[in-house]
Amino acid sequence: MKEQKEKQHAAAKARKQRMMELERERQKNAPMSEFDNERKQKNSATVAAAKHMLDEDHDDVKGMNGLMLYAKCVTIRDQQKVEADVIDE
Repeated sequence: MKEQKEKQHAAAKARKQRMMELERERQKNAPMSEFDNERKQKNSATVAAAKHMLDEDHDDVKGMNGLMLYAKCVTIRDQQKVEADVIDE
């Protein structure tokens, strides 16, 4: 009697485990809702912004940004000198 109950309990436990696996598989394959898609996009945007901020905080990046800014300023100044020479002529 006890042995039969143990077999039934084991069979029920196996069925329950199988049903749980099927449910996980169904949820994995189910299309995401609009809310989930929107939340995922917001999360990825937040992560990307945080990564960008961390990258900008490195000393090497700050130095390169300074060099780029200087190069832009020099280029604009050179263009202004050329324009001034053309106007003076």
